[in-house]
Amino acid sequence: MPGPAVLLIGASGFIGSAVSQEFLAQKWKFRTIAVLAAPEKIDRFRGVKAQGIKIVIGSSTDSSSYKGKH
Repeated sequence: MPGPAVLLIGASGFIGSAVSQEFLAQKWKFRTIAVLAAPEKIDRFRGVKAQGIKIVIGSSTDSSSYKGKH
């Protein structure tokens, strides 16, 4: 049975980056792990993308950015 999908908002911050690393350490539990990133912040996530985290481009204030993206 596939696990849940997770979308991290604020993953480029101090706490968010630690949370994303913890999700990576346990990625076998999740169907999809993604971070929501503004277009100008995409480069900050190259490392986690290479490790299997999906990057969703958009804004937390616009639900169409992430609705149904798994």
